[in-house]
Amino acid sequence: MKFGFGVMCEYPDDAPEAEGTVLFDGMPKVGDEVTLPSNGKVWIIVRINNYGSYPIIVKRKDEIT
Repeated sequence: MKFGFGVMCEYPDDAPEAEGTVLFDGMPKVGDEVTLPSNGKVWIIVRINNYGSYPIIVKRKDEIT
């Protein structure tokens, strides 16, 4: 089953291109990689909120240490 979730960068002013809707094959979890269809960049899920239009919070893969 596919699930669609809104994705937003942890600091949206720094990376507004991370906003968008992504289809997941299953329920997403922290640490999963996300590739946004709008720009093809790879992001990592760092937090999942239970509220709001963009519940999936990501950081650029190269920012994760």
